[in-house]
Amino acid sequence: MEDDGLGSFGYYILATLNFSATISSFVSSATIKKMGLYTSFFVASLCHFATCFAQILPAYRLNYPGRNKFFESTTTIEVTLLLAAVINGFGVGVIQTAIGIYIAECATPSTKGFYYGLFWFFYMMSMTVGSLIGAFVLTEGVNETFFYIVLASMALVASISFLFLRKPIPHK
Repeated sequence: MEDDGLGSFGYYILATLNFSATISSFVSSATIKKMGLYTSFFVASLCHFATCFAQILPAYRLNYPGRNKFFESTTTIEVTLLLAAVINGFGVGVIQTAIGIYIAECATPSTKGFYYGLFWFFYMMSMTVGSLIGAFVLTEGVNETFFYIVLASMALVASISFLFLRKPIPHK
């Protein structure tokens, strides 16, 4: 955020996201019951997409100064980022609960620990590898706006992939 001219605003975004995730976690079970497990996956992942998409605005202002006064306005960018953080926080609470439910449906009592561990391995590995790729790409001079457009596109494709998630076959 500092590179994009927003100073320490990133801390407010993280605080907003975490507060929203806290509230969402409290109501996530009821949300999943109301929406259904598979719809919850899709909607919650779209909430992650919102954050990736919102990051395009500060990057656009950095890469293309003076092209659009409304989208370059600090107020517009800050409100958009805070709104995206609230939306993403909702998604975090719901998707984390949905993942637990789905893994529990896929596993037997004796294999649940293995599948939870396997999920967290891939989840943490994706965060590590993704951060390294982002750091490498951005330090190599790739346009930041293009980078966030690619990330938002990947998030949208990932969201759509949840529509094809199959119901697990029950094990005895």
